[in-house]
This record gives sequence, structure tokens and C-alpha cells, in this order.
Amino acid sequence: MEYLQGTTTVTLYARVSTEDKHQSSDNQLPELRRFA
Repeated sequence: MEYLQGTTTVTLYARVSTEDKHQSSDNQLPELRRFA
């Protein structure tokens, strides 16, 4: 993997609870991407 000088690599972690059926990674990832 090629890295550009001055860039930062991040990892996004979306967690889905098996008890709360209203959660999904689809509704978490856009907000995480905007934050990152």
C-alpha cells in the first residue's frame, strides 16, 4: 500500500447490537466517515 506524505490512516468501527434490531452499519458509517 502506498502512503502519501502528511496523510493519516484511520480505521472505522461500526458495531451492531443483536438486541437492538433498529441499528445497522448502514446508518453508522456515513456519520463515521464525515467525522474521520
